[in-house]
Amino acid sequence: MAITFEEYCEDFLDQHIGLMSEAERNEAYAGYKILLQKSKTTTAKHPDSHLKVNELRLKIERLIDGQKISIERNAEKDVSLARLFIRQATAALSEKTKKSELLELIDLNSDASRQINLQQ
Repeated sequence: MAITFEEYCEDFLDQHIGLMSEAERNEAYAGYKILLQKSKTTTAKHPDSHLKVNELRLKIERLIDGQKISIERNAEKDVSLARLFIRQATAALSEKTKKSELLELIDLNSDASRQINLQQ
């Protein structure tokens, strides 16, 4: 969590450090340390983060093919996100791409599929 002790006092406690007694500052600092400890949660890993870059590239190639089929089948729906995914994924596959960028593309594919499926 990126919050300073001063911000904690002003925002959370609605007090100004200069007006606090030493006992109040010590008590506030103890609360601030607890807040920082509670906020150190682990971020969830991407479900495909265990795959190697080459495996992710192959998966994205398959996802591109699937989105092309979805676009054909759902021509009457808004498929702009699917088209965006295909453009970005094709560009990413044509150059050296970081693993994190490939994982973001997989998430974009999921969003595109959800967008198409939610339309009636």
